[in-house]
Amino acid sequence: MKTTTRLDIRAAEGFTFDVSGVSGTLLSALASILLMVAATKIFMAYASRSWGLIVTEVLAVLVVGWFIWTPESAIDTLKAVTGGIFGTA
Repeated sequence: MKTTTRLDIRAAEGFTFDVSGVSGTLLSALASILLMVAATKIFMAYASRSWGLIVTEVLAVLVVGWFIWTPESAIDTLKAVTGGIFGTA
């Protein structure tokens, strides 16, 4: 005789987890952390008058921010670039 568990019953009922709210909250937290760290690093580079480091930090923030705020677009572009370089499977 087979016993059913709670997960078996939920799967049979078509139960799905909705994590859309969690992902939005997580992305918002990541964006806030990114901006705090970037502002600190850019201010420190400005204080030491390292202009090249400021430009590098700003470009890094733009790239990382692109992956945080529009992950689908960034992933599609990354797939297209790697597909162009290595070929598609």
